[in-house]
Amino acid sequence: MGRKINLFKEIYPSPGEKILIYTAGICYILFISIDFIEFNPFNLSAKLKYLSIWICFGITLFRFFSINRPGCSMEKKIGWINITAFFFTLSADYFLLFTEQYGLGITLFCGVHIARLYLFSTHKKGTEIIFWEAFFASLIFFVCRSFIIAIASFYGFLILTVTIMSFRKLTFLADRYPVSKYLLRLGMILFCLCDICVAVYNFPGSSYFISRLSGFLIWFFYLPAQLLISFLIPPPLSK
Repeated sequence: MGRKINLFKEIYPSPGEKILIYTAGICYILFISIDFIEFNPFNLSAKLKYLSIWICFGITLFRFFSINRPGCSMEKKIGWINITAFFFTLSADYFLLFTEQYGLGITLFCGVHIARLYLFSTHKKGTEIIFWEAFFASLIFFVCRSFIIAIASFYGFLILTVTIMSFRKLTFLADRYPVSKYLLRLGMILFCLCDICVAVYNFPGSSYFISRLSGFLIWFFYLPAQLLISFLIPPPLSK
């Protein structure tokens, strides 16, 4: 028989993480309510959204620094990749929430999924995938002459690739952290739902109802996705 895995221990949050989770939940309820009633004094909704992403980053740091014993090189690799991805996320969300530099925001989000791509593949394979997806995005640019459309296409290629690869056998998690594997998959599904809503929201000719509904659902899916992925770093289990 194989080693018995304590699933509860794998996902059980520390006291500090619990405080951050409750705070993120409060932010989520507040900005969802603000967006629903369309009453947003002092741009409060955007500020709560950005705070909630900082909270997810805080959870990631809590879990990373819980890796405090030798023999956890894989956990540390996952941790550094997730921290890097959240750094790009915080930068991207700043530009998307508080400025009109949407092209820069999307470009930074490409960095998020490039970082996560290296969770699923070797450096050589990951670089090859990025090259071909960037190549096709460049072709789209030459056809459309639009940087936004080209970088959005590159982003779309990346997130579809990462989502599909998350459903393959994740050798880096193996059978040691099965809960983290499913958290990642669910998080990527929610990411895709969020991005579908972004596409619908920005689609020319959308009706007011469709535009408002899709705009509302963007962060309805997005924060839960980030929260799930912030738990990707599992605390080391006893052997």
